[in-house]
Amino acid sequence: MSNSKKAYELVFQENQSQYFEAFDSWINKWLEVTIYPSQGGLSVILKDITSKKRI
Repeated sequence: MSNSKKAYELVFQENQSQYFEAFDSWINKWLEVTIYPSQGGLSVILKDITSKKRI
């Protein structure tokens, strides 16, 4: 199981937000991913941190 899948499952199980960084080869960018529980399921915020990773 991938780290990202574990993070999504933890949000559901523990009702606590999760954060991780991941490289997306499809768009060739590093992303900061924050997942929050919400009334309708999950809210996911993606932030491009590629320039930060290249330093």
